[in-house]
Amino acid sequence: MRAVPRWLEQVRGGDTAQLARHVDEERSHVALWEKFGEALGLTSEAIRTAPANEPTTRLLARGDHLAEQGHAAAVVWALEAQTPAVAEAKLAGLSAFYGISGYAGGRYFAVHQHLDVEHAAELRVLCQDGSDDAAEEMSEALWDLLTSVEVVAPQA
Repeated sequence: MRAVPRWLEQVRGGDTAQLARHVDEERSHVALWEKFGEALGLTSEAIRTAPANEPTTRLLARGDHLAEQGHAAAVVWALEAQTPAVAEAKLAGLSAFYGISGYAGGRYFAVHQHLDVEHAAELRVLCQDGSDDAAEEMSEALWDLLTSVEVVAPQA
């Protein structure tokens, strides 16, 4: 999540004021993520210092590499194009199984369920030649990350 603003800062072209707002919005979402973690019983310190699992490390490395190759818009677009559906499913599960709503600890997901529709559309127009392959690589890395959550989550 902290990588998204860094990748957005590497996007070239488009409305620079709009991109700057997007960067600021993404930075503000870190606090929403921490509120989600707190709703699960974690401290802000534990959230900030938790080591990344292997799929997360791979996603970050892939995003950094592709952004450095000029595909920053595709990197973030690939994530944000999928986020509304993922956020909707996560919020439904959090509500059903943990009692976490979109107005409390689930606000991170509620915000992304809607805002990333707009963000993805803005970024798609900035994608350049070769961006489809970069977006596919990021989509695969995101899928690996999302499926790893099930693997590492404690079994009830």
